[in-house]
Amino acid sequence: EPWLAAGPSASAHIGGHRYKVVPNLTDYMNRSDDGHPPIVDHEPPDPARALAEIVMTGIRLREGIDIAECVSAAEEFGRAAALLAEIESVRAQGWASADSQRLTLNERGLPLADHVASCLMSALQ
Repeated sequence: EPWLAAGPSASAHIGGHRYKVVPNLTDYMNRSDDGHPPIVDHEPPDPARALAEIVMTGIRLREGIDIAECVSAAEEFGRAAALLAEIESVRAQGWASADSQRLTLNERGLPLADHVASCLMSALQ
């Protein structure tokens, strides 16, 4: 979901763009002519990064990740087969539930969430 930046050091995510406002209060108060505070960091939209973030954050959620959504997005990068293979590897290790629609970690997999996320994201590169 998008969010706005409000105040020094705040970060925003709008339309796939991410940016951070200057951290120094004095610099923050020196707004540009259009009334916006200075930005110190900007990341333009990046579909590969967005997909990796869906995987990284989704695997930590109770509802997990939507396999079809991720595989569909991975097709754009020619990585759908690698992602599916890694999903099957995660299941074969006994770290995920047997649901065919979503990949959710089970009790054995939860302590390994970072490792599982790393494996899945590696399949996307």
